[in-house]
Amino acid sequence: MVKMNTRFGGRLAIAIITTAITLPASIASSEGSRDKTIGKRTQAQKVVRRSTVVGSGEVWPNQYVKVTSDLAGRIQKIYVEPGDEVAKGQALVLIESPSSDRKHVTQYSPLKAVVADIPTRVGETVSSGPTGTVLMTIADMSRITVEVNIDETEITKVKVGQPAVILVDAFGDERSYGVVTQKSSIPIGNADLYNEPSMRPNTQDIKEFKVTLEISKMPSKIRNSLRPRMSATATITIRARRPSQKPH
Repeated sequence: MVKMNTRFGGRLAIAIITTAITLPASIASSEGSRDKTIGKRTQAQKVVRRSTVVGSGEVWPNQYVKVTSDLAGRIQKIYVEPGDEVAKGQALVLIESPSSDRKHVTQYSPLKAVVADIPTRVGETVSSGPTGTVLMTIADMSRITVEVNIDETEITKVKVGQPAVILVDAFGDERSYGVVTQKSSIPIGNADLYNEPSMRPNTQDIKEFKVTLEISKMPSKIRNSLRPRMSATATITIRARRPSQKPH
């Protein structure tokens, strides 16, 4: 919006009544005001208006990895806690087995990750092997995504490749940036129902669709403290245009 100089008309009228000699100066002032106004309009035309869609959801890791024991026995010690960041090769759990030649086995982290869940406790008896007791679940945060829910009235506006600003609730107004990598064509909560023709959902139940965004840039403060399932909001830019352009 251009702000007009409302005082100019009054100043010109006074100059005319006082003396004719001051008229050229007033005209010059008028020309100067006109140039400034044109300059403001030109500057305003450079402003880009953006149309956005907003969705809320959660932070997700690249993958979850379940850590199991190589030895059946009893948990003697757990070295970490949920939420801890662990390095590749870091000790996680110590297992003791009185019935084996290997009295103790330490389970190590297979990758750099964040401890997501520890369902076991010290003193608990565990089984071994790939199908054995899950000692803990760790989250690979090397690639981070955010899954948000978008209302059915707006989902058609969202396209893969659109940029977004992402705010994680735990970090206030600290911004991260990402891009839409996937959007579901089936409403949330109804995906399984489509496998049964007789159980297709009522249209009144269709409200939201899942959209996945990959975070491409974030402050180090967030990266070092981000944890799986944190709440987040994504503001997706669906169109950018100048004021002079007519919307499609």
